[in-house]
Amino acid sequence: MTTWLINQDVGMAIARARDRVVPTPDQIAAFLAEAKDAMGDVQALALTADMPRNMSVAGDIAEIRIHGTLTKAPDWFAAYYGGGNCTYRSIVLALAHAQANSQVRSVILNIDSPGGTVDGLHDAIGALQSFTKPLSVRASCACSAAYALAANGGKITAESRAANFGSIGTAVSFYIDENVVTLTNSDSPDKRPDVTKTEGKKVVVEYLDAVNDLFVEAIATGRGGGLTEQTVAKKFGRGAVLLAEEAMARGMIDKVEKPTLGYSRSDSENSDEEAEAMDLATRKSKHPALVAEVLKDAATAPPPAAVQQPPAATAGGGANEKDKQMEIKTLKDLKSQLPDLYEEAVQSGVTQERERVVAHIDLGEAYEAMPTALGFIKSGDDLRPTVASKYLAAGAKRKAVGDRQQETDAVAAVVNANGGPPAAPAAVEKDIGDLVADAMGLPTVEQIRAKKKVA
Repeated sequence: MTTWLINQDVGMAIARARDRVVPTPDQIAAFLAEAKDAMGDVQALALTADMPRNMSVAGDIAEIRIHGTLTKAPDWFAAYYGGGNCTYRSIVLALAHAQANSQVRSVILNIDSPGGTVDGLHDAIGALQSFTKPLSVRASCACSAAYALAANGGKITAESRAANFGSIGTAVSFYIDENVVTLTNSDSPDKRPDVTKTEGKKVVVEYLDAVNDLFVEAIATGRGGGLTEQTVAKKFGRGAVLLAEEAMARGMIDKVEKPTLGYSRSDSENSDEEAEAMDLATRKSKHPALVAEVLKDAATAPPPAAVQQPPAATAGGGANEKDKQMEIKTLKDLKSQLPDLYEEAVQSGVTQERERVVAHIDLGEAYEAMPTALGFIKSGDDLRPTVASKYLAAGAKRKAVGDRQQETDAVAAVVNANGGPPAAPAAVEKDIGDLVADAMGLPTVEQIRAKKKVA
């Protein structure tokens, strides 16, 4: 029985693949050759000149990449159906290598993982807890077992607002074959619990609870600051996956990174206003029609209600004659009598709309769900939890479709190796330009070309 600390959709994809796909001996051999860092004596390998594949050094900072499904030993199915495979052993090896390298002064853990198996996790956590150099984390996805690693890796920074954290819980899946009958000796009925019955389920859940207690304890210890296991259990999502800002609000992470700007300057030289303007320029270059329409709508929309200031007092203690006559009932009155306040209100509305649009585009790109993002942008929806959940659903659906296609391709590859028919090519989806054109009601490139030919 393999116990998992992993996102459900990824875990199910791996389980389905194990049930349906049989890798060839050549595929297994090639995979194991690529996974050499996960084998051999860790301490001996750490003293060699060869740097682990999941590690790089720039100056005095080392980066250790923790990408894909986490397992104790190399796993072909995790690699091909779990978004890649990273072994706990390779993490321990990289930490040992960084500890032994006098050039390395600090380490960044770059995490993009849905989680993995329980087996091997606590070895990696122990290596993190005994590491003596400064650690920090940058993550785009740190769920389940991967979040336990992140919690023990120092300050956690989300790479974007769309980064995922949480999925804290322990699970195991059983596939029941009615043709299999299992019996145990009289004194060991819990050795093979019958999970189709209440008593059998109870035995398994008690085991999962015990494993989860260790999991939660590791997270509470890693985050520190007096965090209790009860707080982790009650406030860290109760098994749900959380977006970066919600995770930060609950104390699960420490910072959400601003969008990259396309060129680098020191943080002290970049103001928030410059960052916002340059980010808009980037979005405009990628989605010109969409941004133009949104900014046009925002500029013509009524500004937020202005709070009228009391008239300024004159030297004699009363209001001057001009202030007495000032009366604002319409936007036109506001613009003519208080132009600076009017412009400030308009810019506030434009900024709010810009932030709303950029947030939806970020999530649409992160979850490959641009049609969903375009729909929310045009409908005026803000980024509420119910809206964010639809992005998660769209991303999960797309991944499920991709998983099914991968399974089909893998099966087809096996069939082809045995002289069977070739696999059907995967369907080509519309790119972002076509999606924006559809949303705006604009003609496609093919339609324009056809029209020119007719003319």
